[in-house]
Amino acid sequence: MLVGGHRSVDNMNTVLNEGKIEYLSLSRPLIREPDLTDRWQSGECSPAKCVLQYVLPHTCPQMHFQTEGDKMTVP
Repeated sequence: MLVGGHRSVDNMNTVLNEGKIEYLSLSRPLIREPDLTDRWQSGECSPAKCVLQYVLPHTCPQMHFQTEGDKMTVP
């Protein structure tokens, strides 16, 4: 099982079809968009609108990482 960071249908399909992962989970995307799975099933497969911010306090307190869709950036 793989947990965290899943935002796009394409990425999840790749993980499930090309890796050894049998299950993955979604949490924040479903909190942000409770109808996300309905949207994806209807054919509108843009990435989830959920945006994550990662803070690495022990390695670099001033750096924040932000993800949107499948991209990670340093704002």
